[in-house]
Amino acid sequence: MILMSTGDYMTLSLSEDSISGTIIHSSVSPNPTNGSVIIKFNDLEPSDVTLSISDLSGNPIVSNYGISGNMFDISAYREGWYIFTLKFDNIIEKHKILKQR
Repeated sequence: MILMSTGDYMTLSLSEDSISGTIIHSSVSPNPTNGSVIIKFNDLEPSDVTLSISDLSGNPIVSNYGISGNMFDISAYREGWYIFTLKFDNIIEKHKILKQR
């Protein structure tokens, strides 16, 4: 099951892997942001998760980036909306992030 935050500024999502029953929680904040975002996980190490970033048209900006910490700098990105896709095994969570000046 994949749930995506529905509000323009909501960042919390919940996913469940229906095969193993694994549930993870992640958040990306602050949202909106003008610089770095903090990526938080419950019960997971950042190194266990990969990050992909795309614009709203689906154009990839970053693909399969191995997270080494919990901060990611998007200050050089253009103003606009981005989709942060976090993947752990078969679990995928997506967050819609607004980059401002």
